[in-house]
Amino acid sequence: MLDATANVAGPGTLAAAPSSGTLSPAGPRERRLVRSVLSNWGFSLVELFVGFAMPRLISDRLGQELLGVWDVSWSLVFWVRWTNLGVTGAVTRYVAHYRALRDWARLNASVNTSLAFLLLGCLLAVSLGGVFAALAPYMLREPSPQAVNAAGWTIILLTAAAGLQMPAGVFNSVITGYERFDLLNVIRCTRDITVLLAVTGLLLTGGGLAACAAVTLAAEMLASVAKYLVARRICPHLRLSARYCRWQAARELGLFGGKTVVRDLARGGIYHLSNLLVAGLLGPAAVAVYSRQRTLVMYLTRFVKQYANVFIPASSELHAAGDLPALRRMLVDSGRYAFYIALPPIWLLLLLGGPLVQTWMGPHYSATAVLSILVVGHALTIPQTSAYSILMGMSQHGAVALYEGVALALSAILGWLFLGPLQWGLCGAALALVIPLTISGGVLLPWVACRRLGLPLPKYLYRVAIGPLTASLPLLSVLGVVRAAPLPGPLSVLAIGVGLGTVVTALTYWHWVVPQPRKLRLMHNCARLGAWLWRLCRPGYGCRNVEVRS
Repeated sequence: MLDATANVAGPGTLAAAPSSGTLSPAGPRERRLVRSVLSNWGFSLVELFVGFAMPRLISDRLGQELLGVWDVSWSLVFWVRWTNLGVTGAVTRYVAHYRALRDWARLNASVNTSLAFLLLGCLLAVSLGGVFAALAPYMLREPSPQAVNAAGWTIILLTAAAGLQMPAGVFNSVITGYERFDLLNVIRCTRDITVLLAVTGLLLTGGGLAACAAVTLAAEMLASVAKYLVARRICPHLRLSARYCRWQAARELGLFGGKTVVRDLARGGIYHLSNLLVAGLLGPAAVAVYSRQRTLVMYLTRFVKQYANVFIPASSELHAAGDLPALRRMLVDSGRYAFYIALPPIWLLLLLGGPLVQTWMGPHYSATAVLSILVVGHALTIPQTSAYSILMGMSQHGAVALYEGVALALSAILGWLFLGPLQWGLCGAALALVIPLTISGGVLLPWVACRRLGLPLPKYLYRVAIGPLTASLPLLSVLGVVRAAPLPGPLSVLAIGVGLGTVVTALTYWHWVVPQPRKLRLMHNCARLGAWLWRLCRPGYGCRNVEVRS
């Protein structure tokens, strides 16, 4: 219990924040974690930009119904991806674990065994894609002939891309097991930007939905090759051969991956089952509206998840070393920082989500009540993502997987009830999503993490939440005033709210969160950068040392 509240960091952990909520100076591991987090956030920003641009392009060029088909196709892709049975997450854990132990033989056994398994999973995924494509007309309520024709090829091509991701995911996991998220994110950003540019060109020249899916498949092929080359470069001990496959490694991967896939299938299934229920009971056009609200919350979830992912290999190394006090500090500190990260965008979506959707997609895509239900329902769940990453690194996430499975079943029952007999529409779909999610991810998940590490749950929640909540109150006040002000249109509300909110949050976090040593270091670096730019802009710079020769 004392370890959770200590202000002095142990080896390999994030430094625990003082009671005021500030961050402590970083050590070598902390700097590596910060680099990984910043790299992941860079990818998240690219993903956010692409995710905002593509739906608007598809809606403007192909219409709302085909945008709904695109959303349904991606929901079916999720159900194909579960055929990896959580093996890619297991590879990340065991690569980090055996790398810490310098056990290269078992590292190669894990990589090659998982690669063999995922090649079979790729074939199964492609087969399932064909089945889903054949069933597409029966999944949509009153679809047009154009929507039916587009759905078949779009589903086949996108599920093929998802199948290709499975064997490539082994090399993805090697890269993350070595904590080189920066290299991985360069590949992912390049892939997503390439897809956006190619899709934009296709749509502007009359291309259809299937052509967009074909571009996605081609980009995934190139990204898979790049991941393989990078993994071989950063892991010189990596060997690819069938003779490294081991039954013992298969059992390890199966035990770990089984727990992971149940949780991931259940958590993702809650989101994508909701989409399919809306498509079947309300139609593809309703899916397009509902998905825009859901997408905003999912982008926030992914943004925090990119931060939390770096704790899987880090906690695995600490667990291999048996450093329980360091794991306790990591749980508390990572949870607190997750709240600091998540609360500003949560308040933004809650108060300015309506103007954001209207500015982004137009007034016919706005559903403020639905978005508010989704945001409130995720307020406690999203910051707990880091706790699950630490449990994954310790291979102690089985109970969470069980709870998430029950949540999926509850969500299916509530979804049928709210959308069918009760006819609550899109608000009913949102409620069926967030009620089970809050119970499993917002309450039971932190309880399991605290129990595994010997921390009292009330003290954990107080330590991780009180500082971020206090620091976010100025932002909440500013956004409330802007929302209530008589401004002329959604764009002006959004621009003024985001501008003032950014300034207030920056000043509050600078005073409340950032410690004095980091402030001084940041100001010193800014001063050096300013001096360099001043010298660069001076007339004649770069020519003084040039020697004129005859």
